[in-house]
Amino acid sequence: MPIKEKVKSVFIGGVRSESDRAFRRISSAQDASVLLERRKLRAPLSVAFVKQSSYVDLYTLPTFDAAGRSRTSREVYCSSNFRSGPAGLLAHFDCDFIIVNCDDAPECKIWECRLPQEAKRDEVTVARRARKRKEQESSSVDASSVDWSKYDLVVCMENAVPSSITSKYPETLWATMLEWFGMPQYKRYLFRPPDGYDVFLTQFFSSTPFDFMLPDSALHWPYGLLHSSSFSELGLVDSANKKDTIVLDRNAESIRPSLQNERQFSDRLDTLGGLNIREFVERVSGAKYYTSLGVSRLLWGNGTLDIAALGSLILTDRSTFINSAIVSPDCHVVSIEDLVRKLKMYDADQTCYDAALDNQRKRLDYFAFWRPLLELHAFAKKKGRFPRVADKLEELFEAE
Repeated sequence: MPIKEKVKSVFIGGVRSESDRAFRRISSAQDASVLLERRKLRAPLSVAFVKQSSYVDLYTLPTFDAAGRSRTSREVYCSSNFRSGPAGLLAHFDCDFIIVNCDDAPECKIWECRLPQEAKRDEVTVARRARKRKEQESSSVDASSVDWSKYDLVVCMENAVPSSITSKYPETLWATMLEWFGMPQYKRYLFRPPDGYDVFLTQFFSSTPFDFMLPDSALHWPYGLLHSSSFSELGLVDSANKKDTIVLDRNAESIRPSLQNERQFSDRLDTLGGLNIREFVERVSGAKYYTSLGVSRLLWGNGTLDIAALGSLILTDRSTFINSAIVSPDCHVVSIEDLVRKLKMYDADQTCYDAALDNQRKRLDYFAFWRPLLELHAFAKKKGRFPRVADKLEELFEAE
């Protein structure tokens, strides 16, 4: 194995091991176990989630239209370009989604580093992205026109609000997140957030082997902040809609022939791909299982958040994820034979299936919701400049 691949494998193994240890610790801690049993919740925190009109991913309709009329969180979510993103903010917080105009400040122009790569893609994709950016300009506002003081926490994609504005609101906690860990700014932000921002959201789900090197401004907070009740709070899922489907990742089609050879699975297979966000939610929330076995490339793991939040049991190879925290060791499979055996085992024992699904739910709720909020609380408490954030999070943690 080449040295670079070996180092990567060791790092991913370290993240996986630490995630499992953290979950075992938290499962046995009384205070944390109470949090993991929470099924419905409403956070008192006032939050803004912000992107520039240049950012084509995620939601395309802001909370307030041009006439000042308010949209529901469900409407905002359903405007997304496929990804769910931090739907937990929309579902559980007093959250406004805001699209701001592109600013010429250097920290706001980092999105342009993606343009050379975009230009290499096919003409249809390049044209589609340009069109979406233009469409979003009709819904965007100047960042200077927003009263940011009414928000306890502002989460920005790629420094959407310039530091000349963030510095005017020192009691608001400013967080930023990059679309992709391969962006040139990522490593720099790990050690120091950009000017005007208090924390950098790393998109890791759990601790990593190099955490001892990181400042407290680097919060392990996933791209998709989600709780197992997020989709039901948004009114998007119906528990009575459960079917017997086995959903394959769109890049895992290579295993379909093998599964079709198994008579009890052949009529139950479905493949994700080419779906809008509503279709995605409907298909996955109706599925019994999901697998990405057969995907040849290394995955970050964001897709496991949506799948788990929609209540489909993930059976897959954990070593193919940089963030594998949501997938239980009991649901780890490395081959078609392994997958078939697990599918048959869970099909034959509903109690065993329910226990595995509940374990997955708790993993999601901890790594994708409570843990990032606990890290945010620790930061706010330590700095002392954000009493509103600290107090309101404590209110959430202590609620019954």
